Amino acid sequence: MGSKSCSDSYQDIKGGWQGVMRLKKVIVLGKINIDVFYYVDDVKVGGNHVTQNTLLALGGKGANISIALAKLGVPVGIIGAVGEDIFGETALKELEKYGVDISRVIRVKGKTGFTTVVVDSKGENTMFNSLGANAHFSPEHIDWTFIDEYDILVAQAGVPPGTFLEIVSMAKRSGMTVFVDTSYPSEIPEEAYSYMDYISPNLRELAGITGLNDPLKGARKLINKGVETVIVKMGKEGALIVDEKDSKHIKALDVEAVDTTGAGDAFDAGFILGKIKGLSDEESVGLGNVCAAISVTKKGASTSSPSIEELRNFIRERELNVKGL
Repeated sequence: MGSKSCSDSYQDIKGGWQGVMRLKKVIVLGKINIDVFYYVDDVKVGGNHVTQNTLLALGGKGANISIALAKLGVPVGIIGAVGEDIFGETALKELEKYGVDISRVIRVKGKTGFTTVVVDSKGENTMFNSLGANAHFSPEHIDWTFIDEYDILVAQAGVPPGTFLEIVSMAKRSGMTVFVDTSYPSEIPEEAYSYMDYISPNLRELAGITGLNDPLKGARKLINKGVETVIVKMGKEGALIVDEKDSKHIKALDVEAVDTTGAGDAFDAGFILGKIKGLSDEESVGLGNVCAAISVTKKGASTSSPSIEELRNFIRERELNVKGL
């Protein structure tokens, strides 16, 4: 990942000062939602379900990844839209609480995005999304000064395709590293792939993009579209890294899953932290797997990603060999 000329003092992940260095900054493009979670034994169409527990929390992949990065100590801002309602106000306050820069979030008439999440006894989730304000974020709303301030763009295709393409292409041409999470694969414009340094779909999303159920073949198809590196998130099977020359499978950690919602966002944050720390792709995926493993042991999305202290403790307790930590 390239760096820009600027210097700030920062504290490394171990907590010790390492002199005057520049910590790379991340800007996130993506959805900002309010999530309501219902925890049930199982999900049956047409059934009458009694919830074991409910949870109302900030969500949306843009918000989740931003908070996950902030909790790991990464300087982060977010680009997106919320409605002029109480949920929009709540979302902005929650992002600010974690230290996320919200100066590039706009407020539009109408409702903030809303997601209903039903989680079964195995921790698997089913989601119902209302895009709300996320669907109204257009190129005219973009504050392009982020290009001079940030080094890495993390983009999610939950905003209108034209807006997504314009931001991703401009970021890449300006020398930023571009990482894309594919929660809405059908909304990624074909020409956007050539601007991606990394793309990180799960198995279902990869099949949706490529029409292929074999993860290696699907990843190779994305490489042929112009993506430099594909990271396939495979849940409890770990992750697959594929580039033009090679492929590598990284195993997941064995934990008791409570709720898988937000695990992919925690993975993304861990991977990006690894790259900021100078780790290889393989090492960074390992760090992403650790963050995802911690996430699935807790309920919620933005609430489940680990803090830097939780990450350190988990690594120490499991006696994991994680470089840079």
